[in-house]
Amino acid sequence: MSNKDFTLRNACQQIQALLRAIPDLVYIKDSQRRNIMANKAYLELFGLKEKDIIGKKDEEILPADLATQCRASDEKVLKEGTIIRCEEYAVDVKGRERHFETIKAPIYDKKGKVIGIVGVSRDITESKLAYKRQREREELFRSVVESAYNGIAVIDENLKITYANSLLAQILGYPKEELLGKDFRTFLTRESKALFKDEMLKKYMSKNALWRKKPLTTIYELKAIRKDGEVIDIEVKAKVFADAYGKMRTVAQVMDVTEKKKLEAEKDLFEKRLSELNRYAQKLNMASSMEEICRLTLKAMKNTLGFEYASIFIAEERNLRMVAQLGYKKAMGLVLPLDGNRGVVTIAARKGQTIIVPDIRKEKAYVEAREGMLSELA
Repeated sequence: MSNKDFTLRNACQQIQALLRAIPDLVYIKDSQRRNIMANKAYLELFGLKEKDIIGKKDEEILPADLATQCRASDEKVLKEGTIIRCEEYAVDVKGRERHFETIKAPIYDKKGKVIGIVGVSRDITESKLAYKRQREREELFRSVVESAYNGIAVIDENLKITYANSLLAQILGYPKEELLGKDFRTFLTRESKALFKDEMLKKYMSKNALWRKKPLTTIYELKAIRKDGEVIDIEVKAKVFADAYGKMRTVAQVMDVTEKKKLEAEKDLFEKRLSELNRYAQKLNMASSMEEICRLTLKAMKNTLGFEYASIFIAEERNLRMVAQLGYKKAMGLVLPLDGNRGVVTIAARKGQTIIVPDIRKEKAYVEAREGMLSELA
C-alpha cells in the first residue's frame, strides 16, 4: 500500500464515526477510484456490507448505469481538482428509482496533490417528484387560466380583497368569506407591510401612473401571518391594470414558498458541512500528534454536526481514558473501567455500536459531565 493510500485510510477511520450520524450518503475513494469508506446510509441504499465495497471500484459493486455516472464525475474531480455538483440516479434494493444531488470534492496530500475524493449525495427524489407534478399541473391548467394552481386574489383601488380562490384561503388558513373586504395588508407581517405605505401607494393612484397605460407586473417576496399565527413565506406576482371604468385593479398570484426557503437553508448548511469535512480531511492528513488529531476531530464535531459539548476517550487496556473535550469549563480527566457500570461511552465501547440516550435522567450508567445535560450520544 502506498504512503498516500495509508494516509487517506487513516483519515477515513478518524472521521467514520462522524459520518455515521449524517443521513446523507457519504463515501471516500482513493486516487484510483477505489472505495475506502462508505457510511451506513450508503450501504443501506444498495443493500451492501462494508466488506463488499472496500477496495473496489463502483463498476464492481453498483448497477452499470449508476457506475458510469459516478465514474464520469469522479474522473472530473481527480483530473481538475475542483468541487463539482451534479445529479445522479440509482435503483435501491426495493427496485425504486432514487435521484440524488451529489457534491464531490478532492482530497489533497501535504504537497497539494489530489489523492482521493470525498462525496456526499442527498436524496432529492421527493422534491423532484413534487417539482415534476407541479410542472404537469401548471401545463394542464395553463390553457384555462394561467394561475389556477396558485392562490389568487383580486384587489380593488382601496386595497380591499374582492375575490379569493380556495387555494389562497388554504395558504392563509382562513375561510374565503373572512378574506373578502379586508385590506390585503392585514395578512402581512410588519416588515412586509412597510413595502406598501400609504405614501407609496398614492403614486399608484396618480394620473400618470404606468398601469393606466399598460398592465404593470411586479413580483414580491413577503411574509404573511396565517390565522393560526404561523408566519409563512409567500411569493406574490401582482399584475396591476385599469378596469373598464379606469379604476385600479390588481390580480395577485400567491404561492407558499415556506418549504422552498427551508430547503434552500438546508442546502446552504449541507454545503457548509461538506466544506468543513473537506478541510478536516486535509488537515487530518497533516496531523503530527494524537493531541492535534483530537483537536481537529472536536472542531469538526462542532462545525459539522453542531455539537456544543463533546469528549474523546481512548481505550487503554481495560479502561477508557478521556483525552480531549469540547465545551466544558474545566478538565474532567475521567477514567472509566470497560467492564464497569459507569458511563454510556463504556456501553458503546463494549457493544461496538452507537448508543443514543434521549433522557439521561433515566440512564443509571450516565456520568454527570455538566449540570442541565438531558441527552448523550456515544
